[in-house]
Amino acid sequence: GGCKSSAKLLRRDGVELPVKFYSTKSAYLNPDSLDWIVLETGFTSGLIFGKAMGEKSTDNTNYLVMCNGTDNYRYWNGVTGTVSSTTATTIVLTGTTTLANLGFTTTGSVSVAGTDYAYTGLSSQTFTGVTPDPSGIAANTRLTQMPVTSATLPKGNAMISYNGRVVMNALSGGSSTSAGGSILGSKLNDYTNFTFASPRVPAEGYQLIMAEGGGVVQAFVQYEGGLICGKQNAMSFHNVSFDSNDFPIMKPFLPYDDMLTGHIGIVSKQAMFALRN
Repeated sequence: GGCKSSAKLLRRDGVELPVKFYSTKSAYLNPDSLDWIVLETGFTSGLIFGKAMGEKSTDNTNYLVMCNGTDNYRYWNGVTGTVSSTTATTIVLTGTTTLANLGFTTTGSVSVAGTDYAYTGLSSQTFTGVTPDPSGIAANTRLTQMPVTSATLPKGNAMISYNGRVVMNALSGGSSTSAGGSILGSKLNDYTNFTFASPRVPAEGYQLIMAEGGGVVQAFVQYEGGLICGKQNAMSFHNVSFDSNDFPIMKPFLPYDDMLTGHIGIVSKQAMFALRN
């Protein structure tokens, strides 16, 4: 099928990596070869992805956060390399920069045209303990870090980066979801943690309910110090207090369209809002 969603990861070194989602696959534009290369396969076919930039206060890496509301929440650091040689259990990359300094994780997986090769260690330019057998990979093949997936994090298909958090609709999974207009905010500077205590502590994750309009929140857009959260027939304004309380706020942006005439709300995930007289 054709492209259903697109995104872009901006790495800390300034390299931009466009990503597209189509059929059951995702692909990235390799910054060296300028070819589109399959990143992952096996997605539920034809779904639209939500995507956002994420980061943690504990590292110096930008991530592209992605989810289609059905398959697991995932995040990708966009680190890439070129194969020099392989053995039955190793992959060696070209260049003199160590894999650790390139940004590859200590253990994990790399994607070679969508095929997942797990590794148990790094040694200079070499991935060690690689499975399955990578010896058939040709020299000069491009690879990238495989996105990390989580079966325990919530799932949504609309998300946005907002003041050090990832904010998304909540469709399933995780510990804090609700049918209808539930939105989740991640912990401050941690896109992998949406949990919160009761009572909530500042900087934790949070959950808000947008009951107006029924159904799920379909899209977000930044607007004058906050976010507009949109449904087909309703919009609300959301922000977080910019003080030590870190208090999440939700209030109507425009009155709920009780007559459901389509004068207020989402046109589509691509065309944000209809505001008609």
